Amino acid sequence: MQTRFIVFISILATFSLLECLLKRRRDPNLYPSNIYRRLSNIALLMFGSLLLFLWNHFLPLVSAYRATDFGVGLIPWLGLSFEASVILGFILMDLLIYFQHLLFHKIKILWKVHRVHHLDNLLDVTTALRFHPLELILSQLIKITGVIAFGVGLESLLLFEITLSSFAIFNHANIQLPKKLDKFLASLFVTPNFHVIHHHPKLHLHNSNYGFCLSIWDRIFKTYESAKVEDYSEFDCGLDSEYRDSFKGMLSTPFRR
Repeated sequence: MQTRFIVFISILATFSLLECLLKRRRDPNLYPSNIYRRLSNIALLMFGSLLLFLWNHFLPLVSAYRATDFGVGLIPWLGLSFEASVILGFILMDLLIYFQHLLFHKIKILWKVHRVHHLDNLLDVTTALRFHPLELILSQLIKITGVIAFGVGLESLLLFEITLSSFAIFNHANIQLPKKLDKFLASLFVTPNFHVIHHHPKLHLHNSNYGFCLSIWDRIFKTYESAKVEDYSEFDCGLDSEYRDSFKGMLSTPFRR
């Protein structure tokens, strides 16, 4: 867990710096609102992490230990090599998160919780931290179910968790990659330009591009959308709400009509 935390902080710091050097879009929020928005996003993660410490840091790993020890799940049943098991476990967990994300958009009660994430009107590294504690709980329950059903080993789970958090920061970062590089990476992975489409206020756009790490799932299941724009610097982001930048407002959003 210490390794995962160190990697997370390192990636967060790296892309925070890159946002200063490769900024894609100017912050539409004026000072001090722009600082307040970022602090609220960070506070939401800190509150959720404190509230859900056991959920976030122990339960999925305990499930992985048990699944491995008792040979439970699909992967042990297949009898693959260690390397193949780690890779398959990672791919299956990434697919699971794709469907989890899809369900959080399609099921109304889940959307009310996930909507907190979509209220941010500028994508940057702090948007990757902006998830309601209820979503963290539900996500952990889904991960535990997947770990047991697939028989995902500890090494595979750690690889997945580190990659997931790293890509969440990367694909929310307010950076402009060279177009050719972004297009090349997006053929397999989720990039900032790929994911920013998912945060557009138009319904058909934010109901697309659900992938977090691998972009292939959106292409396979036909949920991929291309913005067809040359310049992403003015690409609209975020749903409208008077509560979107308030820590208290974010916590109460799922319970409002």
